[in-house]
Amino acid sequence: MKRAFSVVTIVLSILVLLISIGAIAGTWVMNHAASTAATNLLAGIEKTAGAMRNGVGRVDSGVARIGDAVATIEAATAQLGENITDKGLVMTLLPEQKEQELEAAFQSVRDTFANIREVLAAGYGLYRAIDGVPFVSLPKPDEEDLQAAGEAVDRLAGQVQGLKAEIAGIRSGASTAVSKVTDAATRVNGELSQVQTKLAAVDAKLAEIQAKASHLQQVVPAVFLVVSCVITLLMAWVIYSQVVLIRMAWGDLRKPAREDQSS
Repeated sequence: MKRAFSVVTIVLSILVLLISIGAIAGTWVMNHAASTAATNLLAGIEKTAGAMRNGVGRVDSGVARIGDAVATIEAATAQLGENITDKGLVMTLLPEQKEQELEAAFQSVRDTFANIREVLAAGYGLYRAIDGVPFVSLPKPDEEDLQAAGEAVDRLAGQVQGLKAEIAGIRSGASTAVSKVTDAATRVNGELSQVQTKLAAVDAKLAEIQAKASHLQQVVPAVFLVVSCVITLLMAWVIYSQVVLIRMAWGDLRKPAREDQSS
């Protein structure tokens, strides 16, 4: 029974030893694959956040263009003053080009913002994938800020159309109240301020995500390396313990042979 137990011990110890060696090799292979995948995903998150920030910047530039167009219109209406019936002056200060510039600036804002929403929809899937990786924790993008910015852009559309209608009314002679244009311009400026505020919040969160993703690209490989080293040390200890058991069991197997030879 003692010899049988020694044989079983040797066999099991050899199996554990082989499994431990395989675990060490598998750990380093998995470490390389997981570390590379996580780093690539983080790089994708960083690039996506950067692309979205560029889009936000373009929207903000478009909002600034709308603001400039509105300021020009306000200055023109201020020059008109009581000369609202002077057709030639009206056509000079408020030509159709003013409305075209305003419309072009708004269309640029709306189209760019729509593209940002599409990029963000794709980015959320990538974000959820990387956020599920061990040792990785990213700031969560705030969908409410983007939704609020979208609602402000939608409201801005109505205010821009209203301003254009008031300008067209003065130019056609249907309206003689400069104050209506001024009031419409004030409402447009109010919506522009709302859009800029919401865009600033979106950009701040994207900047935070971008910075964290860049930082984690340096940290995650080191974390995986440390974990692999710890697992390797544990497996090395298991291997050493199995070698000791094998030597002890082998010694027990050889004892009867030595005792027979001595007798």
